Amino acid sequence: QTSARQAKQTSARQAKQTSARQAKQTSARRAKQTSARLARPNGNEGGAPRPSSSSGRVTFKVHGSSSRLRPATGGLPPSYHRLAGPEYGLYLRGRARLREGRAVLELPPHFVESIQPDTLTVHLTPTADCRGLYVSARGADRVVVAELAGGRSAASFDYLLLAQRRSAS
Repeated sequence: QTSARQAKQTSARQAKQTSARQAKQTSARRAKQTSARLARPNGNEGGAPRPSSSSGRVTFKVHGSSSRLRPATGGLPPSYHRLAGPEYGLYLRGRARLREGRAVLELPPHFVESIQPDTLTVHLTPTADCRGLYVSARGADRVVVAELAGGRSAASFDYLLLAQRRSAS
C-alpha cells in the first residue's frame, strides 16, 4: 500500500513537471512568433508591405515610437514624440503657481509655431487649496489662468495644453 501511494505521488509529480515544461515551451514559442510577426509590416516576410486591397493601398502595423524634429527659433529643435489618438496633435505640460489669483503661461515659440491656435485646449489641475481655476484669456503665445470667485491665492497647479499640429505645408 505504501509502495502504491509512493508510485502515485511520483507519477503525479512527474506529470506536473512535464506540464510545466510544456507550458514554458509553448510560452517561449508564442513569444518568438509574436516577435517575428511584429518585426514585419503586415506580417509579411522580409518586411515588404502588402497591399490591403486591389486599390493599391498599403497598411502598416507600427510598433514602437516615432519622433519628428521641427526647427525652432532661437535654439536647438525640440524632439516631438507622438501620442496615440485620432488626430495629429501636440501637447505641452508643466507646473505653475498663481500670484494673487492669476498666472500667465507663456508658450514656447516651437510650440506656437507648430500648432493650429484655434484647436488649443487647456486642462488645469489645482495642486493646492484654492477656489478653483479657469482659463480667463488666450493669446497667440500665452494662456492666462485665474482663480474662481475672485480668489487671490498663490495656489500651485499642473497644466496640460493640447492642440492639433499645423499641416506640413
